[in-house]
Amino acid sequence: KNEQKYDNNSTSIVISKSLFDITNQDIICIDKEKIDDIIRSWYCPTLKYKQNYRDEWIDFKSIENEIYDCAIFGRHEINISVAVFEYANELTIQNILDNLDRCYPSFKKCTFNSNELEFVQSFFDDPHQAQHVLEITYQIIVMMDRNISDLNMDEHLSKWMKRMQFDIEDWELFEKKNDVILLMNHVGELWHTLNSLQS
Repeated sequence: KNEQKYDNNSTSIVISKSLFDITNQDIICIDKEKIDDIIRSWYCPTLKYKQNYRDEWIDFKSIENEIYDCAIFGRHEINISVAVFEYANELTIQNILDNLDRCYPSFKKCTFNSNELEFVQSFFDDPHQAQHVLEITYQIIVMMDRNISDLNMDEHLSKWMKRMQFDIEDWELFEKKNDVILLMNHVGELWHTLNSLQS
């Protein structure tokens, strides 16, 4: 029987990953037979009734440590994150927009010109895309609220989204098209326009 005790005081390394970046190499599993073998290797049956020799009890700590070492030896802890996953109803969004209006006067005054409006209307060529853009706009507004003291309203919306680590397919939706550039200033008008076009 292996009498070595496993030390579980090693420093943990936490790697943050997006949910969509998880691969098969990050998934750890161990089968039932392997767990049974580990338990048997650390099990010392008591020989007499009311025996009080601690060394002859089941060493649960060593069992736990060996399972840990066998299952994830050399691996790191993964902190899975889903970007900007937060429920926000229309009342919440409107409150955030009102707050942005107070903090950034240019945000409240911003309206679309005809080219910008055409750009937004193009999202409705595909109903699924229109719904997705509305959902992304919700996420943008929530993220703006979280970073309200550090916003540049003249920044390109797509560049800001990229910097905030939105998915590439999401920030690419708002990239420059036909010389039309959506700015951070446009987000409030974007939300109102999307809602009016959808209804």
